[in-house]
Amino acid sequence: MLAGERGLEELLEAARLLRGRNLRIVLLGHDATGGRIPEMASAPDLSGIVTLLPPVRSEDLPRYTAGADAGLILFRNTCLNHYYSLPNKLYEYMNAGVPIIASDLPEIARVLDEEGCGLLVDPEDPSSIARGIDRMASDSEGRKAMAEKARAASAKHTWPAQARVLEALYDSLGKGEGSERRRQR
Repeated sequence: MLAGERGLEELLEAARLLRGRNLRIVLLGHDATGGRIPEMASAPDLSGIVTLLPPVRSEDLPRYTAGADAGLILFRNTCLNHYYSLPNKLYEYMNAGVPIIASDLPEIARVLDEEGCGLLVDPEDPSSIARGIDRMASDSEGRKAMAEKARAASAKHTWPAQARVLEALYDSLGKGEGSERRRQR
């Protein structure tokens, strides 16, 4: 979904800073900005840099994602939901083996730091976003290493793997102090 709180205006400003580079930014999805993002993306100075595609069915999305050199998650800190979020897009990129450029927000940063599969940027600062994109674009070996780490990390971040973690937590809580009294009631 193309929404303002997802840092797209800042991304388009970053694209202006990257003019002259051999790169393309693709925005894909339903417009929830009342036409503001499509209008900005169609500016003549962004021609050849930004491509806006219509929404695709969720089952077709992995094909588009897997073709990317990097995935962007630029949630802005507009609410606690964004501040502490772990968006599905993070796991979609990992599953596709796509390195990630994402907002330096606590939970996203924790996962990217632990897994080594992406770069963090300030989503409010177009120059920070541009530097992240430029760094990812200019380091093919680093990008390839992050892609491999993303693919490897995706196995840890599936429901079956996380279910085992949750079951172990429940088991440990059941064995804690006072559990015998709870069982006797």
